[in-house]
Amino acid sequence: MRLDRNLKYIHYCDSAVKFPVRSGLEDLSDKIDVSQIGEIAMNTCALPPNINVAAGPAQTVSDLPTVSLSASPLSFSLLSVRGGESLGDHVATDPSRWADWTDGLNMLRRDGGHVATPETAGFVNSLTEIGLKIKLLDLSGEKVDIPSSLGPGPPPADTNFFFSDL
Repeated sequence: MRLDRNLKYIHYCDSAVKFPVRSGLEDLSDKIDVSQIGEIAMNTCALPPNINVAAGPAQTVSDLPTVSLSASPLSFSLLSVRGGESLGDHVATDPSRWADWTDGLNMLRRDGGHVATPETAGFVNSLTEIGLKIKLLDLSGEKVDIPSSLGPGPPPADTNFFFSDL
């Protein structure tokens, strides 16, 4: 899954098997218009039957798990603004990527801007504190007068310089 440069579309490929994707969007055949995302529902989809987080992808039919499917805590669904139908169901590879995607998409939505995970809330808080400290220190240089030209300084009072023998 990748967000394009103009932040208008999410490009993805619907696949139950993980495969390498080149940089760019050529390998990602499907796309979702970000303006059509009305809500992000969490913990809504199950992993495909050939994926076992502990053991890795299944190699043969006998490797498929026999347990019932349950919603993955790393899953989220993008629901449409019209009718709430699912535009796409996704399962992240790790909790950090799940937090990045869900919070990032919430911030891109029209009525978004809220952060749902403590990981992202910590980043936002840290950046806010740094921005506040910079403002308080007034490091912008707006009130510093920079002369347009500098004249040569006075000559030294003594020209007997000392050179060390190193």
